Amino acid sequence: MGPTIDCITDNLTGLVWVQNLNNVNSGNFSTFANAQIAVSTLNLCGYNNWRLPTVTELRSLVNYAVTSSTGANLEGWFFIQGFSSVQKDNYWTDTPYAPGSTTNWVVDMGSGADNQGTFSFISTSSNAYIWPVAGGVSLP
Repeated sequence: MGPTIDCITDNLTGLVWVQNLNNVNSGNFSTFANAQIAVSTLNLCGYNNWRLPTVTELRSLVNYAVTSSTGANLEGWFFIQGFSSVQKDNYWTDTPYAPGSTTNWVVDMGSGADNQGTFSFISTSSNAYIWPVAGGVSLP
């Protein structure tokens, strides 16, 4: 078994998320191909089936009531939930923009004033952060 890194289980979906994202991102961006390689080799919290989440799974972590217009921020909300080192930037999903596409959906975790939790697509040769998921039932 690999190093013990705290994980958080979503009681609604059974999905397991890495708690401290510095343990997988080391503060660095990654291309989509490198992100897939990185998560496929993880062995954390007793799981060895880590993967990139679907766009639906990653968006399920976002509290859309928390925005800068309400005087709060998503980064602070994630911290209260037990997560740490969530960057205010894009995170890869395993969901392609279209079949055979060289673009994938990403979820923005707060880089813009009210862009928190928005999703868009970028080229798979671009860089984004990774937030691995394991266990549970994969959501479309």
